[in-house]
Amino acid sequence: MRKRARQNSADPLEKDEILEDWLSGLPDDILVNIISRLSLKEAARTSVLSSRWKHLWTFTTALNFDDSKAVIPLGNLEEKRVKYINWVNKVLELHRGSSINEFRVCFDLSDAHKSDITNWVCTVIAKRVQNLELDFWPGRYGNYYKFLRECYDNILCDHGRMSSFRCLRSLRFFTVNVSGETLEFLIHNCPLLDWLYVDRSKNLVRLKVVGSSIQLKHLEVLSCLSLQEIEISAPSLLSFKYFGAEIKLRIENVPRLVDLSVRGGYMDEITYFVGSKLCCLPQLKTLELDSYSEVYTQFSECELPNLYLLKLRVTTPNRESLHGLTCIMKACPFLQKLMLQVDCLLCSLMRNMLLCFNQLVVALVPNRAREKGQDGGAWDIVISLYDSCLEDHGRRLGKKKHRFPNYSHQHLKVAELHGFLGRQVDLQVAFYLLQNATMLGKLIVEPSRYIKKKALRHCVKMLEARLPERVELVVGPVLPARVQII
Repeated sequence: MRKRARQNSADPLEKDEILEDWLSGLPDDILVNIISRLSLKEAARTSVLSSRWKHLWTFTTALNFDDSKAVIPLGNLEEKRVKYINWVNKVLELHRGSSINEFRVCFDLSDAHKSDITNWVCTVIAKRVQNLELDFWPGRYGNYYKFLRECYDNILCDHGRMSSFRCLRSLRFFTVNVSGETLEFLIHNCPLLDWLYVDRSKNLVRLKVVGSSIQLKHLEVLSCLSLQEIEISAPSLLSFKYFGAEIKLRIENVPRLVDLSVRGGYMDEITYFVGSKLCCLPQLKTLELDSYSEVYTQFSECELPNLYLLKLRVTTPNRESLHGLTCIMKACPFLQKLMLQVDCLLCSLMRNMLLCFNQLVVALVPNRAREKGQDGGAWDIVISLYDSCLEDHGRRLGKKKHRFPNYSHQHLKVAELHGFLGRQVDLQVAFYLLQNATMLGKLIVEPSRYIKKKALRHCVKMLEARLPERVELVVGPVLPARVQII
């Protein structure tokens, strides 16, 4: 008996109709939730699917106006700004939702567009926005938008209640001028606020995050050049990150603080936050610091029994680096990962000088004279100065062997050496870790761009000679091999 051929359950057109019917059977709130996971432009395209979908996208809870890529190239910037502002205004005008989960503005705008920006903020605050981000990088000419408390006063006048902005959970200001007084007002009047991020604000001079009722959990203050003082006393705070010049920093009553980062630029060394201040934070789990090598010896005054990740940046490594490592290992007995970043500021400065001098020689010395080496020997002098930067500087280890107390660390599993220049002190730090970290499983060496390949290969051979069987040596990007070199 001949068997019947199996028929397809539906043709492609019929499948589309089934899918549409299935989606149409979902409640509006589920469809809006799906649309809110799309980008704004993708969400707007759903309006052509059917008459039911025509206005659904206007109830989206995610308003992410990130168009920062349009700023590059810089041609017709003002025209692009007008187009961007019109886009945001149009979407907010069409938006029908009563609540907004995310409102993110990311474009090169300034205080010249204050009227539009303030109107946006007031509109989304009135719709109980939860996550607000204003990113106006790069903020050309320093005319940053000023975020003022008055926009909140306008909300109070219009609605007669504060609940419209008490829903805020996170605030991110990037290239926005905001004062300490305004930030403190927000911290104390937004009970759900748990994340505050401020980057490149010129108006921020002093900031006080003080109060037992404050629910703030994450605080980041970065590159605020006018900042002089930060005072923190917040029992709920979990993480604090600071980047900038030396300031008056007071931290107390932070029993839940487990993630701390205090960093500075190339010319801003953090020499004031080790020692007695760290002693008051034994609960820390991750710590990131920038400083001179000598400061790390102050770890001898600390006990950080809960610390498992430590990131340190050293600009002038010398023999005190080894002494500092001993102090660190004693202070952090359960440390599992150590990251050492060596930034050779002198090398960077000399490299820039070398490039500038090259341009000067090309401009002033004729080609024939350069080909014959008739440049007065100036080029050879600069080259020799640059090469000397790649050797040990500061207080060298010298020919005399300095003995530092060994300390057997039982929990360190991964050590990373970034900016490796192959100097004597760099090798001594690596040897010290190999000898004292008895449970070390991986040593990652990221070479500096200033080190020569021949010198790097020589250093790798020296490390291999002392490498225990249990340790994997990784040089350069992580690749599946025991010893990896690029």
